[in-house]
Amino acid sequence: MPEDWYEEGSVEDKVEWAEEWVPGFNVNINWLAEDGEPDVRAALARNKNIPITIIKKLAKDKDDNVRSNISSNPSTPKEILDKLKE
Repeated sequence: MPEDWYEEGSVEDKVEWAEEWVPGFNVNINWLAEDGEPDVRAALARNKNIPITIIKKLAKDKDDNVRSNISSNPSTPKEILDKLKE
């Protein structure tokens, strides 16, 4: 499957993929975490299944909603929550 298939997905598709992502899901989580649409990154930030590397990345996102969703994610470690409060 060509790697650019992901780019052809609608924002709604990508939000759904971000919300439903679990390890082994057939969507590269890095694509979701780097998507240009803040709604996609915010949906991923709400997903309790995302790995710590993605939580760290999204905790530094320029979009307030993305960072807010990371702070509400039960999988976010305390040290990241403390940094987000600053």
